[in-house]
Amino acid sequence: MKEKRINYQTLIGNVFELKYMMGKYALLLNNELFSGKLILEYDNGNLHSSGIIKNGFKHKEWITCYENGEVQIKELFTANLHQGEYLEYHKNGKLKGKSFFMFGDSHGE
Repeated sequence: MKEKRINYQTLIGNVFELKYMMGKYALLLNNELFSGKLILEYDNGNLHSSGIIKNGFKHKEWITCYENGEVQIKELFTANLHQGEYLEYHKNGKLKGKSFFMFGDSHGE
């Protein structure tokens, strides 16, 4: 699987080409829809966020972290749409809230 690592402050358009498709922007690399793992890192090297890109769109689980490394958000995607459970955490690791998404619409708590 391809893997692309970038600084979280880097504009995504400076790394990928953006193509508007199906009402959303898809990521292209070398004129091809990107499929692989995308990892964004803080300046200190800690994980900011990571997940899978499939055919240019977010797919499956994505994790976003606080700069201290604690998980901030866990979310699921299908073709760039939120799909399934969405969990948000406080900096101390305790659950802050959760929602459930179907086709990008929240059906949450």
